[in-house]
Amino acid sequence: MKNHWSWSHSLKNYLLMFDLTTEEFDRPILDVAAGPSSFNSEMHYQGYQVTSCDPLYAKPANEIETITTAMIDELGEKVSQQSSQFNWGNEFSNLAELLRQQRDMAAIFCRDFPEGLAQKRYCAESLPRLSFEDFQFSLALCANFIFDGSLSDDIQFQLDSIHEMCRVAQEVRIYPLLDQHGRISPQLGLIMSELQLADYGVEIRQVSYQFFKHGNAMLRVFSRRCELT
Repeated sequence: MKNHWSWSHSLKNYLLMFDLTTEEFDRPILDVAAGPSSFNSEMHYQGYQVTSCDPLYAKPANEIETITTAMIDELGEKVSQQSSQFNWGNEFSNLAELLRQQRDMAAIFCRDFPEGLAQKRYCAESLPRLSFEDFQFSLALCANFIFDGSLSDDIQFQLDSIHEMCRVAQEVRIYPLLDQHGRISPQLGLIMSELQLADYGVEIRQVSYQFFKHGNAMLRVFSRRCELT
């Protein structure tokens, strides 16, 4: 899995992106390709169990801080060039506010990372192969990677990655369903068909996070071999 650090996400972001409820917080959660997000830290300090994985976490903490700073600068350039793909005024009023919040969330992550790494809340793992046990987690979340990440044109990688997340978690939620150009991924229909043929339940669910134009939906995938409550 190529390192992918384009976005930092908070607990508030994930609540909206993945249609999460507080009742689901008591379930062990895996955050895949999590990057420098504050979600794990925020959940930990509220007493909930989250494991975040990303190849970024194999690097020393000081190097991660340097990478994160560069990532946010690069993100600013990308968003500025593609400003028409975003809904300004809801989540972020303008680019400056977006970047300020990205820096704030990344700073929370960087402060938490050394302790979280020692506690094994942060793990250096790369899709499409993870070292976790079968159904170790109740819920796996993956934001800004499968359909709009650096390997978004590789349908075999996408399928292998989703299958692997389904191996380690009873339920997988993926957001957004857009490609790098802000369009619904052309791979989505085929991927859903392949998952159904493999006896997974699939659902496209509308969500409340609407910063990405046409990006108000997530993909929910669940194993029929496990009963979900």
